[in-house]
Amino acid sequence: GEFFEASAILEDRNGTVWVAHHGLWELHADPEKDVNHIHRPDDSTSLSNNNNVWSIYEDPDTNGHYLWVGTSQGLNKFDTRTGKSQRHMEQEGFPNAHVYGILPDDFGRLWLSTNHGITCFDDRKPEGKKFKNYDASYGLPGNEFNRGSFCKLRSGEMMFGGPNGVVRFDPRQFRDNPYVPPVVLTAFTKMGKKVAFDRDIADVSS
Repeated sequence: GEFFEASAILEDRNGTVWVAHHGLWELHADPEKDVNHIHRPDDSTSLSNNNNVWSIYEDPDTNGHYLWVGTSQGLNKFDTRTGKSQRHMEQEGFPNAHVYGILPDDFGRLWLSTNHGITCFDDRKPEGKKFKNYDASYGLPGNEFNRGSFCKLRSGEMMFGGPNGVVRFDPRQFRDNPYVPPVVLTAFTKMGKKVAFDRDIADVSS
């Protein structure tokens, strides 16, 4: 056979093999049926990037109909039936275009290693709220991670590796807090000096 560099390989539940190499190759037992899905500048439903596909994950809740494909230009929800992609890019709140690793948790979320930390992605949320990013300010050893350096342990914990070491965490400890605390004004300053009002500042409307 022919030798080439592949950055990710996945066999889906239907026996189709997906290989990341200059796009996304769909390989079958009959080579005549092989298809190369690539980025096309004039087609917004094609892969978001051609040469740099880093990771492939089969969505377990869609009967093999969708793959999540990480590239150097965002995350793609790839429809295996049509070959079309729904792109999730930086302009949608994604903190970084590079998606090196994709791991699922027990809540239907995906955890992505990127060039700007680790991102929790929830496709069930509306646009602009799908991504929550964790970087060095949350205690990570660094913001940059590497291709192929990620795994989910039997305990449910996840590990992602990068130039500055390996991070290990339990995604079950990351839960959304729906409580929005009330905001109460207790003081007002003007030019550095506190302004006094004839009533409680929280009651001042204008």
